[in-house]
Amino acid sequence: QARMTWAASIERRFSLLLLASFGLGLLVPGLDAFPTVLVPILLGCVLFLACAKIRPDDLASLAPGRVALFFGLRFLAVPALLVGLALAVRPELALPALVFGLLPAGVTTTAITSILGGNPALSLGVTALSTCLAPLLIPLAVSLLGVQASVDPVSMGQSLVLLLLFPTAAWFLV
Repeated sequence: QARMTWAASIERRFSLLLLASFGLGLLVPGLDAFPTVLVPILLGCVLFLACAKIRPDDLASLAPGRVALFFGLRFLAVPALLVGLALAVRPELALPALVFGLLPAGVTTTAITSILGGNPALSLGVTALSTCLAPLLIPLAVSLLGVQASVDPVSMGQSLVLLLLFPTAAWFLV
């Protein structure tokens, strides 16, 4: 009962906190000197608070067919479309377009989905799956294009796990 009251309190004030943070970032000079080590911690806090609307049952009830369709479009159709457009307009941007198309969903998408009245459980599931796939798909796509680029999947995976796994697990364990 106390957890639901706390979660409801966070949910009611989350939009205001998000808007205040955005305004602070626009209005306060010198925030570019903000210690970069704190950015992942703050993103983790955003994801932790965004989990307020999600129950374990919500994650268990995700339809695998809908998630698979989403990922088919997300990791095949969107990158192919972006690369096709880049090749037609500026071929030298094909690799950045491909990498951009394969980037995982951001940790803030769950918070934004919740604020906009969407399905935060689906957003969290999509974020988790795309985060797990990104360290594999991005280096694979880069190598398939035959481009020499330095991509460290282990380091990328570690960063993504720290940003996603820890805050989500912390919420469900609290």
